[in-house]
Amino acid sequence: MKSYQLGDIVRTKNSSTGDYYMIVGVEDASTQNVNGKVIPDFDYEIAKIYPVQKESEFSIISHKELAMVATTSEKDNRIILDFVNKERQKRGWYDEPDYITALQVSKGLSTKKLTRTVKDKDGNKSKEEVGMKKFDTIRYDKLQTVNECLDALNDLTALHKNFGDEAYLQLKEVVEKKLSTLVKK
Repeated sequence: MKSYQLGDIVRTKNSSTGDYYMIVGVEDASTQNVNGKVIPDFDYEIAKIYPVQKESEFSIISHKELAMVATTSEKDNRIILDFVNKERQKRGWYDEPDYITALQVSKGLSTKKLTRTVKDKDGNKSKEEVGMKKFDTIRYDKLQTVNECLDALNDLTALHKNFGDEAYLQLKEVVEKKLSTLVKK
């Protein structure tokens, strides 16, 4: 299972409409079974970008419920976003869309406060602040013990094996550097 990235455009698998969403938040919801094998899973915060609305609908959805439309590196992504932007301008909406602000907040590029409407699984709407709910974030450069480093190395090795993402190898290098400084003490 390859995870979606911030900014990717997706659709829901069970939808027959032409609704498009942007990934604006990612949470690793992987679990371990009794044998220690990692069972990969991700939850995503998505914002509806099409059909265009003045205020996007945000929701949290599981990886298995989504289908890829266009990654951030694909030309189709830019074409879709340009089309959505033109549709917004036709309606007189020249301000920055809330899904772009949410994406920037998730990437740490903005500290703007934005309240948006979130729709839960039952279709109920509520107002919340932008960004995924607060989850624990692992700062691999701040690990304090050799055991924490070894656990992190095992986890990152398993994640790389399951997903093939090079980012896990880069994080392993950070942990290995931290481990070498802890061992030298």
